[in-house]
Amino acid sequence: MATFHYVYVLVSDGDPTRHCTGLTEDLNGRLWAHNAGQVPHTARNRPWRIETAIMFRSRTKAVAFERYLKSHSGRAFALQETGTTLMSRSQAKRLVNGLERFREVVLDFGGVALVGQGFADEVFRVWARQHPETALIPIAMGAPVAFMVERAIRGASALGVVVER
Repeated sequence: MATFHYVYVLVSDGDPTRHCTGLTEDLNGRLWAHNAGQVPHTARNRPWRIETAIMFRSRTKAVAFERYLKSHSGRAFALQETGTTLMSRSQAKRLVNGLERFREVVLDFGGVALVGQGFADEVFRVWARQHPETALIPIAMGAPVAFMVERAIRGASALGVVVER
């Protein structure tokens, strides 16, 4: 029988803003290990549930896809696919890490239900002020997301930071 390789995204039931991405050949066993506290990285945010799992025959392709999901664009993709909320400054810092390499960044908020004041402020005021050479372009915002983003942009504008809309 062929061995399959699973790339998974877990979501914490206790804190739905926490996600974990991994690779395994035993999906149920790996979920059990996360929920039993045997994985130090995820022990504090138990219990976990499988949000997404993708099966590959090729380990090489599975490793490449896991690596993509852990990249900047892959994290954005995974967050969009899980319909999450983005609340904290630490989430914002993880999201924008490395984006200064680009002249223009489109932030697609499709599937994001809510952003917190700390998240919006960190991205659209603090980070934008530190990296004026990078244009941030927020798109596909629902009303609650647009409210917080616009609020942060107004605060940034008062400091002379320009964010495209």
